[in-house]
Amino acid sequence: METISIAIETATSACSTALLKDGDVLSEQTRIAQRRHNEVLPGMVDAVISEAGCESDQIDFIAVSIGPGSFTGLRVGLSFAKGFALAVGASVIPVGTLEGLAFNIYNHLKERIGEVVDQLTCCPLTVARRGEVFGQIFRLKDGNPEADTEIFMGDAARIAESLSPGTIVAGEGAEMILAGMRQQLGDKLVDLRDSGELPRIDGRSYYLPGLSASASSIGRLAWRQWQTGRASIPPAENLEPLYLKEFTVYKKMP
Repeated sequence: METISIAIETATSACSTALLKDGDVLSEQTRIAQRRHNEVLPGMVDAVISEAGCESDQIDFIAVSIGPGSFTGLRVGLSFAKGFALAVGASVIPVGTLEGLAFNIYNHLKERIGEVVDQLTCCPLTVARRGEVFGQIFRLKDGNPEADTEIFMGDAARIAESLSPGTIVAGEGAEMILAGMRQQLGDKLVDLRDSGELPRIDGRSYYLPGLSASASSIGRLAWRQWQTGRASIPPAENLEPLYLKEFTVYKKMP
């Protein structure tokens, strides 16, 4: 029996929704919402359901980006997912925002450099506050991004310290602190937008522009969890976003 799911990504300035069947994206919409996620999200969900020719009562689970990221966006996304799931009798599967962004990074790189991507680590970054970002180091394992560190928070200098050779940085957070990272790393940070180079392990780190979190990556990661670990899905009422204050107080750079 086919599995229909809705995916929601509201942890960044973008509001993204997708409808998937058995992990394949049938329809997707992304819109820059800034702090208007609550205004645009319901209509976007209705639109992807309609575009795919599905009905709400066919949906088996809602995949939602759980953070870290925008306080307002996370609250809107998870609240909507819980309410929608309750209305249609679906489950809610939380997916880490940074994991979803890492998934995007690796998929993009595979198209450019093939299997060499398996040797590279990536550091997706989302915006925190006051010039700081959230980050996490990932590497590929069996084709999937696997966290190499805990989630951390820091400014450009602290992020630059954490990057090992061959690490790819991307996301809104990377764009925000790019100038600061260039000051710290100089020619050891290569901007792939300008250089035309391909990333490799050579003592340098790489900035990959133009990539952001997306509902499609959140949905695909949730589909894998649905297939292999359905029993471990937490009750929707117990879910809480990964808010900034948790990392400000408790999380430190590795």
